[in-house]
Order: sequence, then structure tokens, then C-alpha cells
Amino acid sequence: MAQLLRQVNNIYWVSALRGGSLSPRVLQDLRTNDDTLSFFALEEGGGNLERIAFALAANRQRLDKFEYVVIDEEDVLELEIEIGATEGDTPDQTVNRSHRNLLVPTCEKLVGLAHLMARRGPSKTIQTNDIIRGVREGIANG
Repeated sequence: MAQLLRQVNNIYWVSALRGGSLSPRVLQDLRTNDDTLSFFALEEGGGNLERIAFALAANRQRLDKFEYVVIDEEDVLELEIEIGATEGDTPDQTVNRSHRNLLVPTCEKLVGLAHLMARRGPSKTIQTNDIIRGVREGIANG
């Protein structure tokens, strides 16, 4: 089953579902650009997860921990959200090829996606030291 990763801010997702209701704070992580949201496709077994994290971290002004949520592509399609392969914008061309845009043309679909992400449980974190190590290795290896 194909999975998709999105970088998030953990503070918004820690208690995203309270009593079955979604906290509006999570919408801060779901700002669309032309009705699309940026995700990255994971390889089977998540073998490229750290590489994606390091590439996205390298685009930030400050190297810090990397927080993310992983969802199943099948669940996204059940929400009738289109998934399109587009070139990513990281320093890693291999990672860029795994970029996906999710077309989210309505608030209802955006909220549905937020519920899906929240139900996946708390976001996960790669700690700052691991991010720094990974970015350094990526730079050294070209």
C-alpha cells in the first residue's frame, strides 16, 4: 500500500482530536497553494523517509527536528482527493521525483484530509542531531 508523508508542526497535532472533534490549530499546517498540498511518496517499507526528511530540512533556514505525518494513499483517494506527481523543490533530485500534489479544492475536503491525518495518531519526529547528520552526509555525498 502506497503511503504519503507531509511535514507538520507537532504542536498542532499532539491533541488534534479532542472528544472526536478536530482542533482548528491543525489547519495552520494545511495551507494550500493553488488548492494543492505538498506530500512525498514513500517507498515500500519507508526506505526513503529519512532522505525525504533530510532534503526538506535542507530547505529550511535553520536545521531543526523534523516532524511529519504518514497517511495511506488509498485513504486519500477515498476522500476523492486527486493525487498528482509533480517535481519537488528540494536540493535532492531523487526526492523531488517522489513529490506529490494533493488537489484539495474545497474546505470540506481539506477538513476531511485533516481528520485523516489526525486519526493516523500523533506525528512522528526525527531529532535535530539526526537531521544535522543526515544533511551533512547528503552534502558530502553530493
